[in-house]
This record gives sequence, C-alpha cells and structure tokens, in this order.
Amino acid sequence: MRNIKEFDIEFSGLKTGLYSFDFEIDNTFFDFFKNEDAQDGSLKVHVDMDRQERMLVLDFHIFGTVKVVCDRCLDLFDFPVESRQQIIAKFGDEEAEEDETLIVINEKQHKINVAQFIYEFIILALPIQKIHPDDENGNPTCDPSMLQKLEELQNQGGTDSRWDALKKLKDKD
Repeated sequence: MRNIKEFDIEFSGLKTGLYSFDFEIDNTFFDFFKNEDAQDGSLKVHVDMDRQERMLVLDFHIFGTVKVVCDRCLDLFDFPVESRQQIIAKFGDEEAEEDETLIVINEKQHKINVAQFIYEFIILALPIQKIHPDDENGNPTCDPSMLQKLEELQNQGGTDSRWDALKKLKDKD
C-alpha cells in the first residue's frame, strides 16, 4: 500500500511564484478511502500551485478512468473522469474550512496534503447514475444475462394493488 504522504506538497521553503506537481492515482489510492462509488482507477493529477505571501492557490486537473459499478447490471466498468477544480488555502491562526473552495491553514504549517481534495474531486466528477455506455450502434453494453432478467421481471408485470387504490382516488377528481 502506498503512503498517503506522497500527496504532501511542501511549500515552506518556496518563494512566491508558480510551481507544478504531478501525481499518479491507482487502486492503492482508493484503499485509503472506503467508499463504494469508486473502487479502483487509473488517473493522473496535475496541480499548479501559485505560492503567494499569505495564501496558496491550487489548481487541480484530474483525468483518467475510475472503476464503478453499473447501476443497471451491477458489473464493474471503467468510467472516464476529467475534472478541473481550485482550492485556495489562506494562512491563519486556526485551521478551518470556509467553504468548498476556501480553507484556512495554520501559518506555522509547512506542507499541505492534497489526497483528500483529489479524492473528493474524483467522486464529484462521477454522475449520480452510472450505467455502461452504449456501443457505437446505440446498443447497451451491460451484461446481457442481467438485461434479460430485468426484462423478464418487467414483463411479469402486474400492478401493486396499493397503486390501483390510489389511482381510483385520482380518477374521482
């Protein structure tokens, strides 16, 4: 397992100016964060940091693929991810999170770990509903046996008697 300290950016000895950092994300990165939304991945992260006297401006560019579970057939598939985000880290007395893009870090601190930011940006780049993309002919690429089972269940049909009772009430109006 990789060390989460790989995602530390040391800024204390840096003069004001622009600096760039690159990170590789693989399945060991996702082991740090127990979440079912993204279980594995192969991504690259480029961070441009503008070191200023009283703050850091961190611009993230994340691109690659993440393994997710298809909401339709429950198979894993590679979902493409690309995200550009920015975090502003101001120096202050106490650490705080002002909003989703502005944080305050202790002015005595000499490094910032960006792993949590990267993970959150990856998760935010995923859609709520994750389904295998269709092929070039517009056909679903989901597991065919699961699609067949879903269709059979749909065709069994029948309605729930509770809904029928509610429909009768609606029809009275």
